[in-house]
Amino acid sequence: MRRIAFLFPGQGSQYPGMGKKLFDRYDTAKEVYKEADRVLEFELSSLCFEGSNEQLQQTALTQPAILTQSVAAYRVFLQQFDIRPHFMAGHSLGEITALTCSGSISFADAVRLVNKRGIFMQEAMSTLSGGMSAISGVSFQVVDQVCTEVSSGTDIVSISNNNMPNQTVISGTLSVLELAESRLQLLGASIYRLKVSAPFHSVFMKDAARKLEQELRQIRLAELEIPVISNVRAMPYSGKSEIVELLTTQMTSPVQWNATMDFLVRQGVNFTLELGPQRILRNMMRKTYAGLDSHSFDNDIAALKELF
Repeated sequence: MRRIAFLFPGQGSQYPGMGKKLFDRYDTAKEVYKEADRVLEFELSSLCFEGSNEQLQQTALTQPAILTQSVAAYRVFLQQFDIRPHFMAGHSLGEITALTCSGSISFADAVRLVNKRGIFMQEAMSTLSGGMSAISGVSFQVVDQVCTEVSSGTDIVSISNNNMPNQTVISGTLSVLELAESRLQLLGASIYRLKVSAPFHSVFMKDAARKLEQELRQIRLAELEIPVISNVRAMPYSGKSEIVELLTTQMTSPVQWNATMDFLVRQGVNFTLELGPQRILRNMMRKTYAGLDSHSFDNDIAALKELF
């Protein structure tokens, strides 16, 4: 028996032209993009289809772009297959997408919320330069120790994502981020600087988290129709009453993605489908659980026809 989880990507999955094929091929996707354009009062669709890498890396634009493409992919998939998953999970920003697709947050509220979330994140770093790097080839414990050793005062670098057994992401101000990268390379680590404009899921997001909480308290939330896994706890939400607290806490806490994957497997999930730009989460699942049936849907529904 197939037990299915839908996965939704976060920031870093964006690319120029994202969603254009969906928009051109499916009226359902067109409706999603047109609603986003109306809600945001600017042409997000043009940014996605014609924008540059530099534009798409601006956090306030990246987040609604990824959420919109992911929701469009989800709705097209449902229209084509009418298959509901047993669980949903999203990586960072993708958690809000999962809550939207679960019916707990309206799309209009979600796209407006993540636009503001991105603005709050950019404002939080208005006087500092920061970034994030993916570290592989050394243990979580080694990464944590190096981060502790190089941090001092307000120059801080810390773990922001536990992605896979062999991949940890760190966030911090550029000076100590670079120092941590250098020390970890000497210890045999491979380093990849992420395409983000601030150190997410770190202490530097405290002000952004406070502002996000205020926005969340103004949104009408519904009960989840499908269980969604929290990034903070790597466990399902017990109900809508936890959404404000957990999405606020997520801003300053590490994304527990490796534990999320473990939870899904323990629940008997044997098929995952990533809905959104690129195949980042699908690739993580395949690397961590080689026997798991993992797929992605970005643009071309035809590739999934033989699976369902």
